[in-house]
Amino acid sequence: MDAAGHAAARRDYLLAEFRCALIRVKLAQYDIEAVACALKHNIVTPEEAIAMFFDADGVRLVGLELGGVAQ
Repeated sequence: MDAAGHAAARRDYLLAEFRCALIRVKLAQYDIEAVACALKHNIVTPEEAIAMFFDADGVRLVGLELGGVAQ
């Protein structure tokens, strides 16, 4: 593979990684929205909502700290 072909392959790979990252972020958003909706409609308690939120991948995107420990 020549230099141009190698660069094109790297670009395509990086674009695919960006698409995957975007999908992961959207899934995390939907998880957070589902927890908020369940809490709003009294399907879960506030304590359950907090537990669900911290079990979801979205918490890493928010960067919250509890008790001085990053989650």
